[in-house]
Amino acid sequence: SLANYRLVVSHTDFETTESSFIMPSNLGEVELSYDFQAHGIDLKVEFNDQPNEVNNYGLIINNTIIQKYYDYELDDTLISVYDNYYICTKESFFFNTYNDNGNFCGTELIFKDEDRDGSRYSFTVEKGVLDTINFKLNSYSEGIVKHRISMNKYNETAGNFFAEPVQVYSNFTNGFGIFGGYWSYEKELVLE
Repeated sequence: SLANYRLVVSHTDFETTESSFIMPSNLGEVELSYDFQAHGIDLKVEFNDQPNEVNNYGLIINNTIIQKYYDYELDDTLISVYDNYYICTKESFFFNTYNDNGNFCGTELIFKDEDRDGSRYSFTVEKGVLDTINFKLNSYSEGIVKHRISMNKYNETAGNFFAEPVQVYSNFTNGFGIFGGYWSYEKELVLE
């Protein structure tokens, strides 16, 4: 069942601020399968949406890249380690992606169950990697998704004097910020 959380902050010198959110249901089982392709892998994701509730999802897939290179000034071999979060899909129901030659891409793919409440999701994402990936599918409270989408829009217009101002979403009265929660399904996949 869904749980409602509420936060109230008060101080004698300031107005009381408060926020609340409904915690989404746990995701349940997520099925993953993959095929090797020229670009890396196609990862098929399948899961059942929880019926009769508003669900907001975020998909994050990353891999760690380790590169060695020789620095002639230091006369030493250096190692560079970083995480790659870039993923693409042919599906167009994600909110925060950009179209890259027919692929919808981003670092986290966010979507809602508005037209698909209680149905089974099945989609494929592309990842340019051939070794190990970290998969995370989050089920967010509504405020977190609204905040992330508004932050993306805010960051896209930063420094553009001709852009329309973007108000970053807040779910507090008499204050700013976000109060929310999420469930996460996480799995490390060693690709063989």
